[in-house]
Amino acid sequence: MATSIFNVDPNERLYVNWTAYEIQQGGRPLDMERFAKLSAHRIEDMLFDCRWRNVVKCTAANFTQTITDWGICYTFNNDPIRALQVEQPGSVNGLSLRFNIEQYEYTYGENAGAGLKVLLHPQGQHPLVKELGFSVPPGFETSVSVRYNSIANLPNPYRSNCTMRSLLYSKQYTVPLCRYECKIAYVKKMCGCKDIRYQGDDVRVCFPQEQIGCIYSAEANFTANDIECDCPVPCSSYIYEGRVSMAHWPAIHIAPQMERTLNVSQNMSGEFARNNLLDLKIYFDEMSYQELEQRPDYDAGSLQSDVGGYMGLLCGMSIITVGEFIDFIAILIFKKCQRLKHRASVL
Repeated sequence: MATSIFNVDPNERLYVNWTAYEIQQGGRPLDMERFAKLSAHRIEDMLFDCRWRNVVKCTAANFTQTITDWGICYTFNNDPIRALQVEQPGSVNGLSLRFNIEQYEYTYGENAGAGLKVLLHPQGQHPLVKELGFSVPPGFETSVSVRYNSIANLPNPYRSNCTMRSLLYSKQYTVPLCRYECKIAYVKKMCGCKDIRYQGDDVRVCFPQEQIGCIYSAEANFTANDIECDCPVPCSSYIYEGRVSMAHWPAIHIAPQMERTLNVSQNMSGEFARNNLLDLKIYFDEMSYQELEQRPDYDAGSLQSDVGGYMGLLCGMSIITVGEFIDFIAILIFKKCQRLKHRASVL
């Protein structure tokens, strides 16, 4: 079934003999979401080693299973109550991971590559791994140095016209997430069901027939026709910017020793390690952040300053001069009235 489902051009109609596949369970429709979770890679099997700040042992319990646009993924440090804190920069103060990507269990899918897809994102933000993540291959030690950026935009009437709205499926608003939710709403409306990777319980998960017959073509139409979505930039956003570097792993001088160790403890060969194991290190390169803030070129304070300056330049007067001029006029009027009153009394 996987070959038929994923080797599909959304612009071509494909006819599949569905009687050859069992898509019912006990006379009832198969629970596709449960099926996907049961058939996904398990973090308990993939995670060979996990170290936090080089001394604290972390386990699969530190990861949360999450359904993303890339399928079943696992999020590290997603509990805001027991969040792990970074206090010093450098690789020894970050997260060190060793994974088995289980390439021997791969089947047909959207991706033809082998490895992991990784995304750095703030807590509470739904991860768009497929759209924004970067790939980590087996047989390499990958280092990711992270920097934290804060961005502030201006609301209407400025050109950025930022928003503080909330989203349905994410605690934090971003433009890609807004576009993603817009696509979800479009596909649900067109097909009456949803892809297993979509959020929301308002419609059921599509069966494989509907996945091929509607979901793929609806997603392709959404992208090709550039469906309009109301997604202005957020007034405040937080971004983890990662710089990725790689080294071949394991090195030649330790490969024989590692192969002996793997053969004894895991019954694995060196070739197996090259094809399935990888090291990943994620850390901050400095304990500071960059703040980018939009500011108006011309505001009310600037207008008042310019008006006062131009008045002083063109009229040659200041506020004190205006006060003195008003005082002179008042005294002049007062003396005029006194003279008129004195003349009337003489007559």
